[in-house]
Amino acid sequence: MKFVPWTDKKAVAADLKAIYAADRLEIAQANLEHFDKTWCKESTRKWLPLGAITGRA
Repeated sequence: MKFVPWTDKKAVAADLKAIYAADRLEIAQANLEHFDKTWCKESTRKWLPLGAITGRA
């Protein structure tokens, strides 16, 4: 959250909470994919692929 603009902090925090509060792995992965599409820029996707986080590399 250190590098998130203050105008987006509430929305980013809500999306992160949805990932960590998920009851099942499938729901967490779907929320993570939504977070990735919404907040991650193309340059970030190059060095941190979603598969590296979810274990589906």
